Amino acid sequence: MAKDKAWAARTAGATSKEGWDERNDKLDGYNTPEPATLALLNNFTVAKKVWEPASGYHCISDVLTKNGHEVYKTDVHEWVPDTYDAISDFMSFKQMPSGYEDADIITNPPFRYAQEFVEQSMNLLAEGQSCGLLLRLQFMEGQKRKAMFQKYPPRVYTFSKRIPRMHMFNHVENGGKTCSSTLCFAWFVFTKGYTGPSINYWI
Repeated sequence: MAKDKAWAARTAGATSKEGWDERNDKLDGYNTPEPATLALLNNFTVAKKVWEPASGYHCISDVLTKNGHEVYKTDVHEWVPDTYDAISDFMSFKQMPSGYEDADIITNPPFRYAQEFVEQSMNLLAEGQSCGLLLRLQFMEGQKRKAMFQKYPPRVYTFSKRIPRMHMFNHVENGGKTCSSTLCFAWFVFTKGYTGPSINYWI
């Protein structure tokens, strides 16, 4: 049992609401550890151009940029002033951003909206382009998701070693503790037009 419930409530997968900032709770924002993004780049060929639609504090975007990708950064909330290409709800887009029609979509979405992110990505992406979502392996469960997986078979890149624990925005800055994660995460990659089998890779 966690010694500090307020700390436990600020980590990905927590169930206790004690100590949650109301805005962070609503938007479900967590910082993505750099090794998680590097693992995707080392195991999947990501397009030169990328749209990050839940960019938050730009943890994923910054790693992608450092590795030679052009990143279009959007979010529903302006967490870091004047650092986004647009402040917009991903679900409100009707097409890919101008100049990024052939981009992939890479993000760590709010888990509660993960299926909606997949379906919206499949609506927007060009044929052959992919969306990669960093999610708890729990995303594999569920009857609604089963139907979605049958329609859009994913390639799943499962971490064989636990990634550093993901904390809510501002947790560390406010003096919070860090530690390793107790949860299993994976990159779920969906490619528009892919009709092959769902495949799991251990990374």
